[in-house]
Amino acid sequence: MNASLLGIPYRSLNPIYRSKVKFRRPFEWGRARPFALLACALLTGPLALAQKNRPYPADEVSHYPEIAARTYPVMVIQRSQSERVYFFQDSAGAKPKTGKIILVKPSLSENPRMALRILRTYDDTHRFAAKRVKIYDPTQPVLPNGQVLYVIEKVAEVSAYVPSPKEIQQDRLDLSELEAASSAVGAGMVQPAPRAVAPRAYVPPPAPRVIPPVTVPLETASPQAVEPQNATETPSSAEPPALAPEAQASPTPQPVVMPTVVPYDPDLDAGITPDTEGEDYVNDGNNSAIEAQEVHSIVEDKNEFGLGTGFYHGYTANGTASFYAGFHLEYSRMLFDRFFADDKTLQDALFLTLQFQYYSVTTFANLGDSATISPVVLKARYQLFFGEDVSAFVYGGLIKPLIVSQLNLSATNIGTLGTISPAFGLGMEFRLGPRWVLKTEIGADLLGLGILIRF
Repeated sequence: MNASLLGIPYRSLNPIYRSKVKFRRPFEWGRARPFALLACALLTGPLALAQKNRPYPADEVSHYPEIAARTYPVMVIQRSQSERVYFFQDSAGAKPKTGKIILVKPSLSENPRMALRILRTYDDTHRFAAKRVKIYDPTQPVLPNGQVLYVIEKVAEVSAYVPSPKEIQQDRLDLSELEAASSAVGAGMVQPAPRAVAPRAYVPPPAPRVIPPVTVPLETASPQAVEPQNATETPSSAEPPALAPEAQASPTPQPVVMPTVVPYDPDLDAGITPDTEGEDYVNDGNNSAIEAQEVHSIVEDKNEFGLGTGFYHGYTANGTASFYAGFHLEYSRMLFDRFFADDKTLQDALFLTLQFQYYSVTTFANLGDSATISPVVLKARYQLFFGEDVSAFVYGGLIKPLIVSQLNLSATNIGTLGTISPAFGLGMEFRLGPRWVLKTEIGADLLGLGILIRF
C-alpha cells in the first residue's frame, strides 16, 4: 500500500519509509474528477452563448433613422471552392452597385441567412458576384446551388438623423463655451461695426415649365414649317402656334410609388458602404456606422507545437490510478473554426492533438523494480476564444502507455502499466506574445502546465 500527495506515490519520493511504515489507501481522485469536469463544462457553455447572443443596448439603436429598402429574388448559380464568393442570377434586373451590402433570406418571413458584399455586376448576363461577410445561421454556412433567395438592399434614409443623449449633452457644452467666450469679448473688447449691406429684393424662383403633350392624327398631319411673322424677329420671341383644346388640357397626374419604408436594421444599415459615384466623398474618420462588419478569425495559424511538465496518469501494482511526475511534447492541428461561435470577440475551433508523455516508476511492486513509460495520447479539443488573449477548452481521447524499459517486472505488472485508459478534461490558454501561449490542463490524463507556439 502507498500514500498519495496529488496522486504521487509517497514511497517513490522517500525511500526511507518503504519497508518501515504502512500507509493507508490513497484517495481515489479518479472517481470525483469526472463530476467536477462535467460541472465546469456545463458552466462554460451558457456563459459563451450569453456573450454571443447579447441584445443591442437601448440607447445604441434608439436614435438611428428609418431606411427605405428594396427586395428582389435571386438564384444561386455557383460558388467558389473556398465557399466565400457566390454567383447570383439577377432575373429581376435589380443591378446592385459594387460595394453594397445585401442580406439574403429563404423567404421574407424568415431571418437572414447571410450578409454579402457586391464585388462585380455583369449586365450582359444579368448576374452579379458577391463575397460572404457574415453568417447568421451557423447550421447552414453554405448557400446551395439552385436555391432561390430574397435580397434586402438599403436604398436611402427616410427620416432625419436623431442625435443620441451623449451627443446632445456635448452640443450643449459646446454652445455654453461659445456663448461664454462671446460674452467675455463683448464686455472687455470693442467689436468692429458690421459692414452695411444693402438689402436685396426677393426674387421668386421661376415656375417650372410644363409642356402638355400634343396628339396629331397620322392621316391629317402635314409637315409645315412655322416661320416668324417679321423677318427681324428673333426665333426666341416668336409665339408658339395655337394648340387644340384637347391638347391644352393638362394630363392626368399619375400616383407616385414610394419605396417601402422599413424600420432600422442594425445589420443591414450598419453594413452599407457609402455610394461615392458622382459625388465628392470625404472620409472624416467617423464612418464606423456605415462600414461593413466583416468578421475575421481570431487565430489565423492552424498549427501548434509545445512542451510542458506536470503529473501524468498511471497505475499502481494493485491497479488503482495514480499520477507520476514527468514531461510531454505535443502537436495540434486546427480542423475547423467558427462553426458555432462566429463573432468578433467570441469564436470556436476544433483541434486534433497528438501528445507524447514521459515518466518513470520506481519500486512498482517490489523493492528494486522500475519502469520507464512513454504514453501516446490522441485527443480532440473544442476551444472557445474570448478575444485574442484568453481561451478555454474541453477535450477527450485515449491514452496508450508504451513501456520503454523495465527492471524486474512480471508480465502481470507490465500488463497493468500498459492498460489503455480514457483521456478527458479541460483547461485554459493565455497569450504571452504574438505567437506564444501559456497552456494549463486539468484532466484524467494529466495535471500540467506548458508553452505553445503557433505557426
